Amino acid sequence: MIRPRDGRIPVRAGPRLIEFAGPERVRRLLQAPNARLVRKHKTKEIVCIVLEPYGDDFRVHEHNGNPQRLRHNHETPENPNRVWTFKKLEPV
Repeated sequence: MIRPRDGRIPVRAGPRLIEFAGPERVRRLLQAPNARLVRKHKTKEIVCIVLEPYGDDFRVHEHNGNPQRLRHNHETPENPNRVWTFKKLEPV
């Protein structure tokens, strides 16, 4: 594990290293409900802080597309294959 010389603690979120936190920042991070402290077994020294996912927003589908989009590239009698065209809208 990479540890800077000034005694700061690495903060990780999954496989990513987020920051090296000083003592005051460590106190603030440990108040978070998704912070998990990792210690050495024998010396109980803090090795790192792991930030777990918080909430259920990771299940939100962001890239499903807009069902009301006004263009398409589907082949139709008026539209050849692989050519983008606008959908025809009915007058209101």
